[in-house]
Amino acid sequence: MILPGRAAAPAAEGPEARYRDALFTEGALDPFFAALADEVLVLAGTEDAVAFMRQVGRRLASVMPLGPCDTLEALETAANQALRGRRWGWVRLAEVEAGIRISHGALPVVVTIRTQSALAALLEGLYSTWMHRAGGADHLQARHIAPGEAGTIDLLYGR
Repeated sequence: MILPGRAAAPAAEGPEARYRDALFTEGALDPFFAALADEVLVLAGTEDAVAFMRQVGRRLASVMPLGPCDTLEALETAANQALRGRRWGWVRLAEVEAGIRISHGALPVVVTIRTQSALAALLEGLYSTWMHRAGGADHLQARHIAPGEAGTIDLLYGR
């Protein structure tokens, strides 16, 4: 899904690029990520596994930095550009009474019962870091609030 008003990613060129594109469109990462999430959960336990995945999200924010963003709309645009460049889906940001609602969709793996908590923790780390770097208070965090629409993960950045 491409957000309204957003350009599609450029078409792949060459066999290597087409193969790489196929990894994201044919679900090749799904069994890998599900197995990884399961193993981390079993080996580390729920609390440590979630902390680990949040840290992975923080690391992703470091390799996908956003430029300066003066408005929520600018932050959404910058985040979508960074995500699209890595084929990591899209995001919608909306002000709500309790903070900022973050809806992330089109992840490169299918969101299932097995992968949802790991993906949500990873996104918590990613968005908390991006929000802090955009001027958010250190005591505020992105937290998973509920399964979103089909295939999305919804977070709330707030207290």
